[in-house]
Amino acid sequence: MPAQNYSVTAGILHSLGSLYADEGSEARADEYFRKALAIREKTEGPEGEGVAGTLAAMGSLYNRQGKSDIAMMYYTRALSILEKLDDTGASSAPILLYMAALYHQTGYYDLAVQLFQRALMINERVKGRLHPDVAVSLNGLAMISLMQQRYTESELLFQRGLDIQEKAFGPDHAEVALTLQSLASVKRLLHRFDDAERLMIRSLAITGKRFPPGHRNVGAALNSLALIYDAKGDYAAAEPLFRKSLAVSEKRVGGNEADAAQVLENMSNMYLKSGRQKEAEQYAKRAMRFRNLMGERSDEGSSVFRKK
Repeated sequence: MPAQNYSVTAGILHSLGSLYADEGSEARADEYFRKALAIREKTEGPEGEGVAGTLAAMGSLYNRQGKSDIAMMYYTRALSILEKLDDTGASSAPILLYMAALYHQTGYYDLAVQLFQRALMINERVKGRLHPDVAVSLNGLAMISLMQQRYTESELLFQRGLDIQEKAFGPDHAEVALTLQSLASVKRLLHRFDDAERLMIRSLAITGKRFPPGHRNVGAALNSLALIYDAKGDYAAAEPLFRKSLAVSEKRVGGNEADAAQVLENMSNMYLKSGRQKEAEQYAKRAMRFRNLMGERSDEGSSVFRKK
């Protein structure tokens, strides 16, 4: 194409990369992103807005592959460009959220909190306190509070995020379902089981409408509801839900062993508490096999970024 149309070519290449990334064709996605990046760096210069967009997309691609070091490198470069181009911070906020989520995943909670708070301040100032992007920061902060066992703080943050999402998206949106699930987990840990059950039943109903039966979100919702019944000591209600969740997880094995391993461990704990020692041992062994497989893959591509 003529030189003046190179930006169009780069945009198409970037879009193809995004499509391949969405369908899990990671090698093809990387190929198209790299082609788009090369054109954008040549036509825009190394600090163009399009360059930042492709860098951010590549960061997300590598993050999904578990390559935390490489993902953070791309995110950091994209953030540096956007901070120079936009002094309001509006363009930087999404990258801050990506980076905060990555720090959270790898156990660097203090850094994650700093970035979630920066994104929160920017989005509240630029987009308003009721914008859905504000809820993303609130839910990120709430999740870290949950991990650190600050349950009351986590509950308040999740509730505020939920209120924003319900106003922005309506009561039956997929994002609402995920926040309901997180809030139900907090209520369970606070031993407010009736509240937790009510929220989780609503979350599962939304998830069942929005996703096919074999989707990961459905499996996670089933597992979360099972955990509530397990905590109440209602093992007869928990067991079939765990089994349904496990069936979803095992069908998705292939880089998703963590889901199956977690459900198996939950079932092992349930059987142990209910006095079914033999079954508890069987499920613990199955969970260990998945964990070992995950460990082998991690060793093959270990990351110095990942906090042990």
